[in-house]
Amino acid sequence: MKIPFRPVRRNQSGIALLIVLGFLVAALILFASFMYWVSSNANVTARNNQFLGSEYAAEGATELILANMERDFLAQCLTNASYYASLSIPQTNWPVQYVFSGTNASEMNVDVYIGPIAPVTQPLDSQFSGLFGFPTPVTVTATATPVSPVGQGGSVPATVIQNVQFASIPVFQFAIFYNINLEIDPGSVMTINGPVFSNAGIWAGTANLTFNSRVSAVGQVNISSTDPFCTGKTDGTAPPNFTLLSPAQPTSGNDALTLPIGVGNTGTNTSPTNAEAILNIPPAAYAGGSDAAYSTNGLMFNFNSCDLIISNASFGVNGYLGTNIYVTFQDAFNNPYLNKLTNNELCTISNRSAKTIFTTNSPNLPTPTTNFIRVASSFPWITNVTFYDYREQDTVQAVQIDVALLNNWLTNTAYEGYRWNQMCQSHKTHPIDSISVYNSVSGSSTLPAVRIINGQQLYGSYGLTVSTPQALYVLGNLNTTTDGTHFSTNLGDVTYTYPCAVMGDAITILSTKWADTNNASLGVGSRVPVATTINAAALEGIVQSTNSSYSGGVENFLRLLENWGNPSPALTYNGSIVVLFPSIYATNAWNGNVYGVPKRNWGFDTNFSNQGGLPPMCPQSKAIIRGQWMGQ
Repeated sequence: MKIPFRPVRRNQSGIALLIVLGFLVAALILFASFMYWVSSNANVTARNNQFLGSEYAAEGATELILANMERDFLAQCLTNASYYASLSIPQTNWPVQYVFSGTNASEMNVDVYIGPIAPVTQPLDSQFSGLFGFPTPVTVTATATPVSPVGQGGSVPATVIQNVQFASIPVFQFAIFYNINLEIDPGSVMTINGPVFSNAGIWAGTANLTFNSRVSAVGQVNISSTDPFCTGKTDGTAPPNFTLLSPAQPTSGNDALTLPIGVGNTGTNTSPTNAEAILNIPPAAYAGGSDAAYSTNGLMFNFNSCDLIISNASFGVNGYLGTNIYVTFQDAFNNPYLNKLTNNELCTISNRSAKTIFTTNSPNLPTPTTNFIRVASSFPWITNVTFYDYREQDTVQAVQIDVALLNNWLTNTAYEGYRWNQMCQSHKTHPIDSISVYNSVSGSSTLPAVRIINGQQLYGSYGLTVSTPQALYVLGNLNTTTDGTHFSTNLGDVTYTYPCAVMGDAITILSTKWADTNNASLGVGSRVPVATTINAAALEGIVQSTNSSYSGGVENFLRLLENWGNPSPALTYNGSIVVLFPSIYATNAWNGNVYGVPKRNWGFDTNFSNQGGLPPMCPQSKAIIRGQWMGQ
């Protein structure tokens, strides 16, 4: 009997269920992992966003502090670090509120470090590399921690550290520094070896020109054939040559060098009108002789920072030897601050001649002995002179300073100058080395001015600076020897010189062949000069270009009145060319017909690259130099 075979049928539905459940578990695990990743990524993203928000807030806090510090620095009143660290950080309408702290974790605070100002010049950073200044290192550190709003978990802080140099830069370190538009187009070969900077624009329009150092402007540096500041002025040989190729030269759009000078808006801008104030009588708020005169802001005026102040009466005329001239010694370490000098001499009774006898003595000076008596005398080194300026077409009435006689006045024990000079050395640690002159002469056909003569040798290694708000003239060589035996009269040779500067509304050079008898009718061909050397920084104003009238450019920065083109003697100049403002007194436009073009041997005085070589009362511009920025 056959038994039929019937195969057993296994229940496969259970295996399928297990497989489905397995896939479901795997899917759930994957989904859970994905959701965890999404959640974690969202948290990371949220924390990263929080960190970025906190970093921006911390940066904003440091920038707010630095903005206040920059304002005060430019106004000459940078205060202590704790003041800035305590400034509150406004958060009006911020979506997230923050608690600010420094490394000391004090709320609503940041860390501010203000280091000591460098006692000697230091190399500067950024666009001013290659220059030296007196930097004050500043570090501002802020930590911003968010206060979590509703629905936002966690609190991610961030810290920002900013390092900045607040630097004072002596402007005589520049071969050429212009606070207004700078134009240069020499007709013969000229090489500029020092840095060139303009707080406005620059036009350099000739291949005769070579720059061996940095050329920078706040505005545009134009090297095309047409002068953008005087459309009628062209030179088809443009562009000039730039031998300094790294970094690339020239550069436009640089940060301005702010001049801490000006009336009513002290230290906050580069206004040419305000810049002229450095040479003028200070305003009432910083009047000479007041306590405020010797504050940081007061000392920006040469009138308040010089050793001697010279003035004359409004009726001063040619021929007066001092009866209408006043000399004042200034000493902020003495009481009174200002001492009007009589220039009495100590003379023996037998040789006093007809001079007026003084029975009283000047303050702080020794009383005459029985063998000597103090008698009145004129100031031998100051007088009034008159001559004609062919460019201005005016008669010049000048207070004249004879440097050789000044040296004698300072060193001869018979004069009061010797004793005041000794006091200056005792109180100020340097001899008398700076003079501010204000000429009160007025009149529509008269040009008030100052003139320097016999200046080939200065007194002492500190040198001499003469400053005036009026026009300034130099007759003959200036600062060409230190010992009377060796001379520096060649381009680039400043071995036998002392620090020296002349500052005025306009600066005109007269050779030693100049005659004050030259009158308005004497033609230029009859005014023949001889070779002359000027070794001094020169700060002045110029008459700016118009569309139809060229300023004369840097090549005519030093004004001339003689026929230098025949027989073409050399005019040698080693110094620093600085233009801060438009001229106020000597305002006639440049006119090449009043002089003959000289052989210009002009160059930068390399002594000015060192602190010890800078002239007395050297103006200093202000720069904020950003350094390292760190976020963490």
